[in-house]
Parts: sequence; structure tokens; C-alpha cells
Amino acid sequence: MDKPIDPTRLFDLSGRVAIVTGGSRGLGLQIARALGANGARLALAARKQAELDEAVAELATDGIEAVAFTADLADGAAPAALARQVIERFGRIDILVNNAGATWGAPAEDYPADAWARVIDVSLSSVFLLSQAVAKAAFLPQGGGAIVNVASVEGLLGHHHRRPGTVAYNAAKGGVVNMTRARRRMGPPQHPRQHDRARLFPVEDDRQDPRRPWRRTDRPDPARPARRPRRPDGAGAAARLRRRAAHHRPDDRR
Repeated sequence: MDKPIDPTRLFDLSGRVAIVTGGSRGLGLQIARALGANGARLALAARKQAELDEAVAELATDGIEAVAFTADLADGAAPAALARQVIERFGRIDILVNNAGATWGAPAEDYPADAWARVIDVSLSSVFLLSQAVAKAAFLPQGGGAIVNVASVEGLLGHHHRRPGTVAYNAAKGGVVNMTRARRRMGPPQHPRQHDRARLFPVEDDRQDPRRPWRRTDRPDPARPARRPRRPDGAGAAARLRRRAAHHRPDDRR
């Protein structure tokens, strides 16, 4: 007779290491707390040391281990350096949450070139570069890993009637959505398990567009409708994606 599955193991992240960019506040800190509450050790990355220190102290009061890593992801060399530093500190990386982002408001015809470059560098280019660096440093050698990309309904709608002048942000989030879709369909054939385990889902970080019903984007099939509160639980979605429960199959007896 097959050994029954212990349901508590499906939700256990003990021994796993998670990087959360933009993890010092807001949605990033919520996601970090959810992962840490399930046993993950955390590498929080952000630009401001003071905010990182505050986040680490706050998580410590809940018994969650977190280490701060200062990084300006607009710098093209920062993602590889961050991956290397986390490996040196923890010895492995199991989860990457690409949450860091930037925005700038200005009419498209007056949008500053340097503002465009920073928004794209932080919100899109760093997602690719950090995913690449972590895959090479950890996921491929380990045989698996998980990446969660935080996107936005603005990446699907292209424009919010209450938020004019965010063309770079909307373009960046649209790029994240389609990069995620593309990456899900690509993977080195010599590492099929890594490709299967390193599933990438966009997680919405904005409120619902009041003009129309929308759909959650933290599901493998973004065309599948689902009811949800006006403020989505990105923390719960990110934790759920990395748990064994997200990878469970009827014949999975691990």
C-alpha cells in the first residue's frame, strides 16, 4: 500500500532560501513575511539600508530569519553581484521573487529619457538579469528553483484612466508579463525538471480597474476568471507558488 502523504509537508519551506527584491516595505515585505512564516530564510534586497534594517528587525520579532542586502538594481552589474552575495551567505537559493520596481509620472511627449531608462532598468531589465544570474548560480546546479515575477494589470491594460503619464511603468510591466510567458515555454532540454519547477507566474500588485472586471494573474492560465478582493493577496500567492502543494501530483509521494 502506498505511503500516505503528510499534508503538513506540502506547506513547509524549512531549509529553503528566498530572495525578495524590494523586500524592505510594501508588497515585498508582505511576500517576505509569508515565505518566512512557512520556514524560508530570507535575503531582502533594496536600495536603502535603513529601511532594510527596519524590515529585518520587524521580521525578527516574528521569529523569521532575514538578512539585508543593499542593491540598486538599476545598475546592470547589481543582479549578478546580489546572486553571488546571497550564495556566499546562505550557500543556496531556492526562490527568487522579482518585486522591485520604479515609476515616474510625465506625459509621454515630455517623458525624460533618464526617467524612462531607470524605470525600464529596475522594473524590467533587472528581472531578466537577476533571474539569469540566480539560475546560473543556483537553480541549474541544484536542479530546480522557483521564480515569482510581480507584474501589474497595467502591463495588460496598457493604461489606467486615473494614472496618466506612466508609460514607462506600463511598458515595463507588459514586458514582465510577456517575458514570464516566454520563459515558461523555454528551458534547456538537459534540465527538464528545473524548467518544470522554475515556473514563473505574474502576481498582480495593483487594485482592480474600476471600469471593468479583471482577472487574477497569479494563475498559470491568466484567461481563467476568478473572484477576488479589490486588494489582492500577493503574499499568499507568492507563498503558495513555492510550496510543495503547488507542484503536487496524485502520484507524488515525496
